[in-house]
Amino acid sequence: MDPNKPNVVLYPRDDRIDYKGPKPSDSFYDSNLRPTVPGQELFDEYKVDHVPILQGSLEDSSYFYIYISGQIEYSSFIDSDCLMIKYKFIAGKEWERIYGEPSGCSQLSYKSRSSSPKIIWNFPFNIAYRSTCPRGWPQITMFLVGPDFLGREVVKGYTTMHVPLQPGRHERSAKTFTPKSSSILVQFLGVLKGKLPELVDPSRTLAEPYGREVIRADSGGAVNIVFNVAEKNLESFGYTIKKNIL
Repeated sequence: MDPNKPNVVLYPRDDRIDYKGPKPSDSFYDSNLRPTVPGQELFDEYKVDHVPILQGSLEDSSYFYIYISGQIEYSSFIDSDCLMIKYKFIAGKEWERIYGEPSGCSQLSYKSRSSSPKIIWNFPFNIAYRSTCPRGWPQITMFLVGPDFLGREVVKGYTTMHVPLQPGRHERSAKTFTPKSSSILVQFLGVLKGKLPELVDPSRTLAEPYGREVIRADSGGAVNIVFNVAEKNLESFGYTIKKNIL
């Protein structure tokens, strides 16, 4: 050890120490001659590039799975020239979402200048669930929003639809409705203030079969949706999807 440089070690030279043993060589540093830790050979054998897998994406045979993708294509509305759509997937308590976003909001689209009354979005969605009971089968709830005559954002319609039971590609059309005011005076004041009748919790109200019988509504347009459905492990739970089911 050099006293002036405590971090520098001075190795003895050959002329100071009469070392008669073998001199270090390349073979001295051979990995085969180094001492090994017990079990090190197992680590070296399985030492490969490992990609971590999320626990939620691991499939378990104690569940059945449903994979849903597709897009909200367009709507047909006579009274509106500009709309955007918001959606949310709702499922029962026995269902667990394993990936995908349950809700989304599309862009604001206008009708084309042609004679077609369609407002096109082509807004995609992708989600997957797993469950042990088909009760509370997933459904998509949607409500359309657009500007009124003063440019204020108001709700133009609500609709809901269950995900098709059969696997494959399905094209569906969902009719929309708009809640009505309790009186003509309330409707007139709502139009002036830009506060038309709305549902407090639209996703829950549309998905659950309770409370909708007291809603006064007017029919509106329709929304066209494309579903791509894939299912797994349904047969192991004793469920069979018939081909002639609508």
